[in-house]
Amino acid sequence: MKYFILGHANPDVDSIVSGILMEKLLKDDVDNVKFIIPDKKIDDNTREILGNYGINVDDYLGDIEAGKYILVDHHQDDRINEDDVIAVYDHHPYDDRSDIELYLNEDVSSTASLICQNDEAMFSKKDIELAVLATYVDTVAFHSTRSKDDDYTWCLNMINKYNIDEDKLINNSITYTDLEQENVAFNGFKAYNYKDKKIESSYLQVHHDEDITKYVDILNDYFKEKDLDYYVFIVHDMDEFKTVVYLYHGGSIIKMRYDEYTSRGSTIIPEVFELIDNENKKTI
Repeated sequence: MKYFILGHANPDVDSIVSGILMEKLLKDDVDNVKFIIPDKKIDDNTREILGNYGINVDDYLGDIEAGKYILVDHHQDDRINEDDVIAVYDHHPYDDRSDIELYLNEDVSSTASLICQNDEAMFSKKDIELAVLATYVDTVAFHSTRSKDDDYTWCLNMINKYNIDEDKLINNSITYTDLEQENVAFNGFKAYNYKDKKIESSYLQVHHDEDITKYVDILNDYFKEKDLDYYVFIVHDMDEFKTVVYLYHGGSIIKMRYDEYTSRGSTIIPEVFELIDNENKKTI
């Protein structure tokens, strides 16, 4: 039997680091376990950040095969058969998958920190540095609403214990989307299916004065063409650490402002799910 570790589609730093850590954690006890990245195109920013820490994502590229799967940094995956999922390690606890025997999904700053803190003695200094990096990137150096005080304390303890360069962590965590890249409106793309509603999302990290009007228009056309129920377009102001969300639904675009860097996974998408739940109540 082959065993595979799989991060979410369009993987970010936390997804990839979590896969690397999980493979190391299991390889002594589980035969034929391998972390794979099926995506043929990895976000340039993710590739660069991991490259700065000695990780070549191409080393993990691989195809979906028959076998059993351990999901990291997500808990549902339509690329594989649900019956093949034997374990989940995630930090997006807005949907219950307790039907899976080994299911760990906690509201923490990153999946990598969840894996590493539970079995810290199993990991090297480099592994721990990667887990701290993933936590800094996923929380935008702890500016995001995703941030948890306990995880910040843990990161600082690891930084001091292993003499990790925090300035380097911060420089790799507070980044801006390259607006010249192809299909930039779909940066950080994710798709969700919640109670039979089709939801898609993307985000930009921009300077305060950058005009994103054309991307709003592009996504409005895309939303209509794809016949989606919701599209969630998130724009993070990286100079003031504020967020604007353009929520496409029905025939309108609802603009919502947040006075902090608002996490997609811990705040925005759960709010959309709550909106769907409230709509369902009205139809009963």
